[in-house]
Amino acid sequence: MLARTGELSIQIKDENVRGLRRNWADGKRRKLESLVDDIASGILAYLAGVKARREERERRERVCERRQRLAALARAREEREVKRRDFLKRLVAISREADELKPVLARLRDGLPERPSGKLARLLEWTEARLLRLERELTSDGVAAALDEQKLFPEVDPLLPPETEKD
Repeated sequence: MLARTGELSIQIKDENVRGLRRNWADGKRRKLESLVDDIASGILAYLAGVKARREERERRERVCERRQRLAALARAREEREVKRRDFLKRLVAISREADELKPVLARLRDGLPERPSGKLARLLEWTEARLLRLERELTSDGVAAALDEQKLFPEVDPLLPPETEKD
């Protein structure tokens, strides 16, 4: 239960602004009514402190979000670099396989009759088709189509940091 003393006081909600007055009350020598200018100035100063704290908190949040965004972009760039290396390794493997098939095909053709039949004919046909597929993949059109499909080198790179955010 509150006891009525006839004394008046004003208190501002605590918003963790240190060093500024939040409380005014009737005292033994001065009444609250005589402190109106001090109270108004104090409230304005406290509100300015609240605003400054809010702006600082928002600035820290923006910095944190920016760091997170840049870190995510860096991770995505690294993942793409791994995919690019894998793509190149695959091209090397295709090229190596195509180069290895050519002498095998030549040797098979040399030792065969003009019109082979049976298993040997099917092997020869399959190997020639395989070599043709591999060589198609190694053409500039084949490589460009695979690059487009995998989006490894886009015209506009979405993984580059914005100009204002580079290093």
